[in-house]
Amino acid sequence: MRRFLAVLLLLLSAALLGCPLASPNTIEHGNVSFDVSPNGETIVFSDANGDLWLFALLNDKLTRLTESKESESWPSFSPDGKSVIFVKDNENGQGMSVYQMIIDSREMQQITSSDQCSDSQPVFSPDGSTIAFSRSHLRRRYSMGGWTWDKWDVYTIRLDGSDFTRQTHGNHYEIGGLAFSANAKHVYFTADEIRNSDSKATLFTITLDDSSVAATKPGKAGDYYAWCTDPHTNKKDEMVFISDRNSPFQYDVVFAAPEGPQTTLGVTTVSQHNQNPVVTNDGRILFLAGTAWNSGSRPIFSLWSVNVDGTATKQLAGSALFTNPLEWARQQNH
Repeated sequence: MRRFLAVLLLLLSAALLGCPLASPNTIEHGNVSFDVSPNGETIVFSDANGDLWLFALLNDKLTRLTESKESESWPSFSPDGKSVIFVKDNENGQGMSVYQMIIDSREMQQITSSDQCSDSQPVFSPDGSTIAFSRSHLRRRYSMGGWTWDKWDVYTIRLDGSDFTRQTHGNHYEIGGLAFSANAKHVYFTADEIRNSDSKATLFTITLDDSSVAATKPGKAGDYYAWCTDPHTNKKDEMVFISDRNSPFQYDVVFAAPEGPQTTLGVTTVSQHNQNPVVTNDGRILFLAGTAWNSGSRPIFSLWSVNVDGTATKQLAGSALFTNPLEWARQQNH
């Protein structure tokens, strides 16, 4: 999903602004993602260079978690807030595997391993015993140059490495995020079926007892691309996700309570292409990444918060936080 939208918006931006696609300014945030701690006080994020950081929301304190030649991304907190899971480059330079880090000790252990696949988007179950993640089974040449990973599916594995299970067999073009239900009986995910024009970033639900998969169909096809992507849930089973179903190419945040109405928050005033919404466990606030475009027509993110009723939209940090965290911290101290 992010792969398609990033390319699409890059082309649209260049066309509308008359900007060339090639530019000396090569800063981009394709590696940037974040999660919020269970108590809502700390953000863990991966920066543009592939390192992991903690960002304390109460005092803007930054703490580096990794500094390595490999790239780390998709960090996610454990339910107790004492560890994070993430993906890291494989030693052979192809693909990524899932790791866990104990925050206090920085002790790290590898959870998954494959020389032929690439893993992404790991998330903890509510009790912290199981991880769901997406896995690609094919590395192929990309139509716009270079290489890309394709044929994605959802897997689960226990933290100790047991019960490794392939939950889906869809060979999706891309998966746009995963989230456990509050009772840990289901995993939600969105899949980009660009090969199938009838499916536009559909939301799927996996029942873990039998690995059955049910699709929440968007209904009549509309002039939109992301009917639902980037899902995130809290312990109250409230969900937030990104959608442009209300207005084509206006990627807004939608808040959905269990068995309740879905509310579009109207944060396209932040940006037309919002990403990575995370709702706090108390269901009061969500955080998101707003997108801007630098002089090289490349997407860069800033960090925002908003109440779940769409009020009190606030920028917490500009794009420099994700581009160069240490320089951002120095700027805050002057």
